[in-house]
Amino acid sequence: MNNIMGIRDLSERTKIKDMIQSTDQHYVVGQLAASIAHEIRNSLTTIKGYTQLGKQEAPTKNFDVVMLEIEKIEEIINDLLLLAKPQISTFEELDIQKVLDNYLEI
Repeated sequence: MNNIMGIRDLSERTKIKDMIQSTDQHYVVGQLAASIAHEIRNSLTTIKGYTQLGKQEAPTKNFDVVMLEIEKIEEIINDLLLLAKPQISTFEELDIQKVLDNYLEI
């Protein structure tokens, strides 16, 4: 009986350790993604500014195409930054009997 308890404790510790390691990896990936996104955004802001100036000085359709592509890149950066944000999980208490009854009805 004691041996089984020891195995359960070890199994629980391993699960917790794996969860912590996974959380740490997600944090590092998120920080890296945010850092890269900010660096790209800084350069993109300069490119966008000079493109807008060029468009004012010599309006051509080419500047419209460049601006459209810049906007697409900005959307990608925004998505990357969303990925970098920590996700907040919410939990709610449920009546397991109601959940099972609902499942069996379906």
